[in-house]
Amino acid sequence: MKSFLAWIAATGALVATGAQATPIRLDGPETNLQQVLNTYTGSGTLDATTDQHALDEAFAFSGFNIGLAGIIVELAGYKDLNAFGIYDILDPTNRHEILGGHANACPASSCAAAFTLPGTFTSSVFGFYLDTPDGLWFSQSSLNTDGADHMVAYQLGGSYIFGWEDLASSRWDQDYNDFVVLVSGVRGVNVPEPATLGLLGLGVLGVGAFRRRKQAV
Repeated sequence: MKSFLAWIAATGALVATGAQATPIRLDGPETNLQQVLNTYTGSGTLDATTDQHALDEAFAFSGFNIGLAGIIVELAGYKDLNAFGIYDILDPTNRHEILGGHANACPASSCAAAFTLPGTFTSSVFGFYLDTPDGLWFSQSSLNTDGADHMVAYQLGGSYIFGWEDLASSRWDQDYNDFVVLVSGVRGVNVPEPATLGLLGLGVLGVGAFRRRKQAV
């Protein structure tokens, strides 16, 4: 069992592949994403264009199977309506909300929301979503109804900053500052191939069955 769990961990830690940076507009009238990053991390720490993290579609927990998420800023008309959470990489309809529209912009540990994998998830790999009145957007751009990339990611030590666009690409301003959130306790991984996804799902189900049998003894 331990060797199988180690294989699952190794599969999730595949080497990052290169990816083109998502275009971001920084010329709008409101505070742009670069200014948000400068304010939160310090000027020059992260570049909104060149420091985008390549592994920004699929994630796994980095150590303790628990994460923390807190809003840095929301600059959008839907700020009180957007909902942020994780989804099962094997079944995007299986979602778990972490932060709702009522959440405040406060990424400090005193008001960050903790999250774990729900028991209904069938894989240890998950994605992030933003549910908005204009559409449901996933970290995997291929799942979005407009086929567009609605999230950019930046690694900050052991944490990530995600910048989201909450409008459909047909009418967005492409500034990625509509919902900016800090997430800790996770690591970006390559999206597993379909065959690997099936094995990951079986592995998680097998671990659950093993634990239940152990408790029954």
